[in-house]
Amino acid sequence: MSKKTLIGEAHSFDHIVSLPTSLLMNDDTKYFGGLCVALGLRTSVKANEFLEDNNRWKDWFKWMIRADQKEFPYERTTWLKILGLPLRFFDEENFSKIAERFDKVIFSFIKL
Repeated sequence: MSKKTLIGEAHSFDHIVSLPTSLLMNDDTKYFGGLCVALGLRTSVKANEFLEDNNRWKDWFKWMIRADQKEFPYERTTWLKILGLPLRFFDEENFSKIAERFDKVIFSFIKL
């Protein structure tokens, strides 16, 4: 990856969905797996300026670095459907405990 590409981890899926148009209008913005998004800017100078001004990205991303600074493992996002849980245990904490046995929980949703 080049010095003009930045990788950031979003705070949540909701943050990815609500990225401002100004971020999405970069030359090459791509979903990178998990909560990561790659932002390709026109030049490495523009990328460094964007990276240094964390007011431009901190509301949507936990962190952001140049893509050439780190190897990124491929992450896959999956949905887990839990059946058969007794109603008295039907709450977000219990669903999260079950899901965490498989990996990190990045979003949970309880629909009654």
